Amino acid sequence: MDKYVQRVHKILVSHHFDGEIIIRDQTTRTAQEAAKVSGVEVGQIVKSLIFKDAETNLPILILVSGKNQVDTYMFQETQKVSLTKADANFVYDCTGFHIGGVSPIGHTQNIQTYIDKDLFDYDEIWASAGTAFSVFQTNPTFLQKISTATRISVN
Repeated sequence: MDKYVQRVHKILVSHHFDGEIIIRDQTTRTAQEAAKVSGVEVGQIVKSLIFKDAETNLPILILVSGKNQVDTYMFQETQKVSLTKADANFVYDCTGFHIGGVSPIGHTQNIQTYIDKDLFDYDEIWASAGTAFSVFQTNPTFLQKISTATRISVN
């Protein structure tokens, strides 16, 4: 098992996860790719998007339904946080994962996390397990709990 997947697996097991991590032959780098290879709707895919707090330079993680885009203006207004883009090096430094395989859990540092309320429209959601080829199936309540995310509207 890949070192990134092992890190995610360890967190899942510590929270009594009863599913499995699936390694795909095809990439799951985008929500559309992940939905296609998983045989689910794009909305069931969890996009783990890292932004940077413009004032503190700390990472902000927003777990977004694959069908949605983050309205950064609305986020900034409601959360009182000014966002800037995070580059690939920043994402890797704060999560320990490469872009395209960022998991919602198992980061190398604590990250303020938010979760898209639209993910709760589904009983089953799919998230990256640390690489562009690995995913795990869960439900939004479990994901919110293990990621200690705050539920928000993203658009």
